[in-house]
Amino acid sequence: MPNTSRFHSLTVPSERPERVPTTPTAQPLVTRAARQVLSLVVLVISACSGQVSGKHPGAGDPAGTSPPPSGGSGAATGTLPAGPVGQASGSANGSGVSGGASNGVASGAGAAAGVGTGGPGQTGSGAPLDCAPVAPRRLVRLTLSQTVSSIRALLGSAAADPLVSSFGIGDVGARSFPPLSAPEEGTFVTEAVWNKSEGIGQAAAAYVFANYATVTGCPLAATTDTCAQTFIGTFAEKAFRRPLEATESDSLMQVYTEAKSFGASVPEAAQTTVEAVLTSPNFLYRPELGSAPVASGAPPTALSPYEAASQLAFFLTDGPPDAALLDAAKLGKLGTSTGVAAEADRLLGLPAVQANLQQAMFSYFGIANLGSVVIDPAKVPVYTVGVQNAMLHETNDFLTNVLWKGKVDDLLLSRQTEVNPDLAGLYGIPFPAGVTPNAATFVPVQLPETRAGLLTQLGFLTSRARPDAGSVVARGLVVASTILCADTPAAPPTTLSDQIAAATTMLADKTEREKSLYRQTTPPCSACHTTFDPYGLVLENFDLIGRYRTADDQGRPIDSSATLPADVGGGQTTNAVDFAQRVTANGVFASCVARNLMKFALADGNVERGDCAVQAVTQRTLAADKTFATMLREIAASQTLAMRVNP
Repeated sequence: MPNTSRFHSLTVPSERPERVPTTPTAQPLVTRAARQVLSLVVLVISACSGQVSGKHPGAGDPAGTSPPPSGGSGAATGTLPAGPVGQASGSANGSGVSGGASNGVASGAGAAAGVGTGGPGQTGSGAPLDCAPVAPRRLVRLTLSQTVSSIRALLGSAAADPLVSSFGIGDVGARSFPPLSAPEEGTFVTEAVWNKSEGIGQAAAAYVFANYATVTGCPLAATTDTCAQTFIGTFAEKAFRRPLEATESDSLMQVYTEAKSFGASVPEAAQTTVEAVLTSPNFLYRPELGSAPVASGAPPTALSPYEAASQLAFFLTDGPPDAALLDAAKLGKLGTSTGVAAEADRLLGLPAVQANLQQAMFSYFGIANLGSVVIDPAKVPVYTVGVQNAMLHETNDFLTNVLWKGKVDDLLLSRQTEVNPDLAGLYGIPFPAGVTPNAATFVPVQLPETRAGLLTQLGFLTSRARPDAGSVVARGLVVASTILCADTPAAPPTTLSDQIAAATTMLADKTEREKSLYRQTTPPCSACHTTFDPYGLVLENFDLIGRYRTADDQGRPIDSSATLPADVGGGQTTNAVDFAQRVTANGVFASCVARNLMKFALADGNVERGDCAVQAVTQRTLAADKTFATMLREIAASQTLAMRVNP
């Protein structure tokens, strides 16, 4: 059985109550009163053998208002009565509309409320698997960015855009691999993260109230319960990304009716019910449980069609499935790898999807870090805000061309780029004749043979610079993680601060290679620095803003050679271009990209470059046209994404 413990998980009791928030808000009094109905509802996850990723209610704290101690599971046990909003269920067909703060990813042989009706499973259920599945059956929490994207799909940008700043979500364009590892998300769901999720739902519901006629299509002056309830049913289906069960529809209507019984107007009752939808686990989570309950230890389970639709959509679009994808689920077209691949191809042809994935790769290579780099103007007066923006522009255009018109390996090999006069000067090449030179004019050029791909681009190199010099360590770390899939070691403990300071002073006048040799041969530094310093040395021919050089600032010759470890090909590499050629020729780079994209698709947990699933995707991509789109399609249509393990 695959090692599902690599998916950040903690064992959950067979019956576990989830927190239902009852924090008062600034809504009308009648709405606050109606919200008390919601506090009676408890989502119970019944798991014969379950796992939860994230911080869950502390021991003795079933409301989940405090985290467990560091390192503790903090499990709460017992059940509470289900209220009128939704009924808890121990099967994969359970219903329930209640809001509840929960954890990043829950999984297990049991199921959760609101998983929805199932359809035909993926073809993997009766056929031999190419590779064993790696992810357990689980609930996957949407990232805050995905939550906002879902609100945008439901209510439009006017409702969604203000949420980004209001709730401090950060750069919605930034991505992490996997998404739930982002600092603003955290492996665990803290009270702060839940409060944001709840606040987003409340704000979106308030938008519905303030724009009732526009959003619902019901005339404000003569609105009726029938019109409002019709809107609620349609809205909930879109929010839950699947058809509603009869019990769920009844529960929603009961929320609406209870709100009216407290004296709410039709728009207020609609607001209350929309808030119940948007704070429901059915909205905030993606179930990956399959169409029916199964016993612990049973053979791998196929995702249901609607689960597969959500899996594919959030992987490629960072948002909910569109109408065409939901139709494909309804018609059973996602029951085969061929059907999933066809939908993946359709989505990958959409400009918005390409822009989203390009943005993800921008984050993957850490280019966004360029915006926070500070270069000493006395040291490098040519580095200006205009030059920084030009570097970002160049890399963005490079990714556009390579990801959608080139091959995966071109990310490290292509010498084709676009420059303006400032960048041409930094690259040491003439700006093309016949073109009026100005900062806004970017023209295609071929870079010198000393350059190849992103590794030697100005923006990538500068993104890891110190104010007055390049950084062998920072560059080595980013190459190790993004090109070779090496694990990033933890920062040195503070107990080593004095030792590091003394070594820094002692080595102040040494070359970067001499400094690196000291780090690689002196314990305890050597344990980590041997795993990434060589890759930083390979880039030493480029100064802190990426200009090519053969000598350092003191005029000493630069040796950019390095010995590669056996798992990335072994042997001696002479410079950055040779390094890029080696790790593309032996497939190491392609398998690393495949591994990190698979982590991205799975949202949580870990897969390794040598895993069967990663190697299968890499081999199929390299055997086909070797493009980024093909790699994404192979991941999307793989058994790894279609099937889930029953722990």
